[in-house]
Amino acid sequence: MKTNTNISIRARARTNWRPILLCAAMALGLLLNAGCLYLDQAIVLREDGSCTVTYRYSVPEDAVPNLATAQRVIEQWQGRNPGPDSNDLQWCFSRPAVSRHFAGRGLTLKGHRIYEKDGRRYAEITVNADNAWAALESGKFGPFQLSRTAEGDYRLRADIPEDPAAKPPTPEQRDKLRALCEGLSLTLTLETPTKIISTSSTAASGKKATWVFDPRVDDTFLAKTPVIDLTFSGKDLNWDRKK
Repeated sequence: MKTNTNISIRARARTNWRPILLCAAMALGLLLNAGCLYLDQAIVLREDGSCTVTYRYSVPEDAVPNLATAQRVIEQWQGRNPGPDSNDLQWCFSRPAVSRHFAGRGLTLKGHRIYEKDGRRYAEITVNADNAWAALESGKFGPFQLSRTAEGDYRLRADIPEDPAAKPPTPEQRDKLRALCEGLSLTLTLETPTKIISTSSTAASGKKATWVFDPRVDDTFLAKTPVIDLTFSGKDLNWDRKK
């Protein structure tokens, strides 16, 4: 995830990422000294239908006090009322908030480590789910949708709606956003139990696909809603939607 908040992979199912990401980048750029927010999220799907989700989130230690202020700015720009603590930029540094968010049938919080290193504060979270299908559709891990194709394969995608009325940023705006997002890095890795047949990822091989949202690598996501989509073989798999 190198992110977890409303600007991250864990955004709610009907959230429009682009305006959230742009607002978040501006808020964090102003309040956290040009971002420096990292999130890695990895989802490992297993043959038995279970999965493990891990997060590694970090921010500069001296920026932690400003996270709540940044969250309020983002919410104001989005026209939202303040959300519960699980949606706060500091949520992953709160053991009670993380425990509440990942509570649910078939979910087990296996680890939550908080530590400081080289001037940064880190949070590492590991969650096991007995039923990957039900867990992903719960929205707790992001706006994911899992379905079965007519050919019997499985398709996993992020439901990130495109706003037809949204205008792409001008070259000048994009340059400013790129500068503000210089320290922002979001990474999502999906690992499947069988071979990946097709995917929107440009970094995929075998059973693993990765998406990196880092303006130092590729700033396309600043102007266009990202597409997260993959299909993996359903051979020898017979997952139930619910257990």
